[in-house]
Amino acid sequence: MTTLADRLFVELDRQLAEVRTIADGLAARSGILVSANALAAGLLGTRFDELAQLPLTVVSLVLFGLGATFGFAAIAPSMYVGMSISRLTYWLGTIPNVPASDASDTPTGNSTLEFFTEKLIFVKRNHSLLHLARVFFYIQGVLVVAAVSAAFLALTSQIDFPLVVEGPLQ
Repeated sequence: MTTLADRLFVELDRQLAEVRTIADGLAARSGILVSANALAAGLLGTRFDELAQLPLTVVSLVLFGLGATFGFAAIAPSMYVGMSISRLTYWLGTIPNVPASDASDTPTGNSTLEFFTEKLIFVKRNHSLLHLARVFFYIQGVLVVAAVSAAFLALTSQIDFPLVVEGPLQ
């Protein structure tokens, strides 16, 4: 039969894994947007000589750069996996060369509570990092849409669309 402490630890481990999985998915979507951003900027760059004098071209290139920057920021936050080996060793009481008389260096009965508290801190940090990555991802999405729109307007402003159809319509 499992105890309450065991169930709490299982839940914290589940949440750590879930947040890391969500962050991985967000990083993948952000990476796809960075790729689309680079592709669109490259396509705009092929006509840069013709469009360099237009302010929309410069605006779209700046927006593409900002979109890529926020995309890399959304990818960058790495999630905390867990405690360090030295801290885990301390809690298990298997520290070599620790004198038996030094009771302050050995785990106490509160080790389970300390371990749980530290895991809870990791879960909270990961949730905060995930929230920050989501904010960067949303900003990146808005910047990419604005950059593509500005690039489209810059490209179409150089095309002379006839407003009136001449001749008979058939």
